Amino acid sequence: MNNKESEEKIYKSIKQIMIWNKEIFKKILIASGICIICIVIIPILINSLILKPRLFESVGSGVDWLMFWGGYLGAIISASAAFIILYIQRKDNERQNKENRRVYENNRQLQISILEYQKKSQWLENLKSNCIDYYNAFNQNDIIDLFNLINKNNANSIMEAKQFVNSLIDRHNKVVFALEFLFPQNKDKEEIKLFFKLEEYNHVYQALIKDAQYIIIQLEKSSDTNLLIDGIDEYEKRNVIPQVTNNRIVSILRSKKYISKIGGLTDILKKLLIARQNFSPCLIQRTLSELCYYEEDKINKTIKI
Repeated sequence: MNNKESEEKIYKSIKQIMIWNKEIFKKILIASGICIICIVIIPILINSLILKPRLFESVGSGVDWLMFWGGYLGAIISASAAFIILYIQRKDNERQNKENRRVYENNRQLQISILEYQKKSQWLENLKSNCIDYYNAFNQNDIIDLFNLINKNNANSIMEAKQFVNSLIDRHNKVVFALEFLFPQNKDKEEIKLFFKLEEYNHVYQALIKDAQYIIIQLEKSSDTNLLIDGIDEYEKRNVIPQVTNNRIVSILRSKKYISKIGGLTDILKKLLIARQNFSPCLIQRTLSELCYYEEDKINKTIKI
């Protein structure tokens, strides 16, 4: 709650108190006036009635009747005073109970907000941890190490590259699932925008890894790089990623440059590595940071001060 809203709330409270005090003062003034009039007029009226000639016979003298009216009116005044005090106490109790209920409800809402804040804070810590794992899963040094193993093109390096690429795929799938798992409900517009960016990085990374995996499978059959193009048609059918068309192994091997002569494996890998710029660490880090800052800002608004 900002300062302007606080000032308006205080102003309304003061205004309400002034109106309430004005009404109370008005009621007290009227009651006091009535009491003064009764105190002055009633004794005079009783005295004049007692002194006037009687229209009919009655028991007792004027003094007796004066004592009767004194006791009678005194009892009425005492009962009225007791009733007024009881009424005031009842109103005060109702007002106090209402205030207690308001304070209790405010405290309950505050406790609920605190619990919700703590729960979401823990969720935010999990999000940050998953974002770190997510960022590390796109480590470009791993891609370079993988391609260096492939470039050696011997039985041991290809076997090691096969195991390495499988571990990269497994790690990538886990971090993507872990991050999505934290958002089981419908995402808002900002979250959709940020996850769309992350999905673009995923497509490029998956395409690069799948292309590397294809090369490994082909080299596992034969170390002759000229045979890489043999299975490209079947690979293209099974590994279509519409979002990524550039720097794919299919387009590289089908280009005129490699139709007549495939060229060295190093040249092919270098051309594939150009795709890394589409999921650079800076882009991924910026997107993940925006996501964490956005979610943290949402959580901080859980408790309104």
